[in-house]
Amino acid sequence: MTRSGFCHECDQFPCARLKQLDKRYRSKYHSSPIDNLRDLNRMGPEVYMEREDVRCRCAGCGAVVCIHSATCKQCGLPLPDRI
Repeated sequence: MTRSGFCHECDQFPCARLKQLDKRYRSKYHSSPIDNLRDLNRMGPEVYMEREDVRCRCAGCGAVVCIHSATCKQCGLPLPDRI
């Protein structure tokens, strides 16, 4: 288990707990924490966060959107699946 840093730096990545979370997020929110962590590792934090800044904004109004929402809280636009 890693005490600092990211899960992808742990010897047990992806662990059973993360796999359970990933399964739930894939089915409910159309997102994969495991894929995101792999992308973070491959891209590096700066490039990854630039990508996420685009992915996590409403295409209609530009507001930051929550992965747990189906619509933008600012303008009501339905949000696309993220995978």
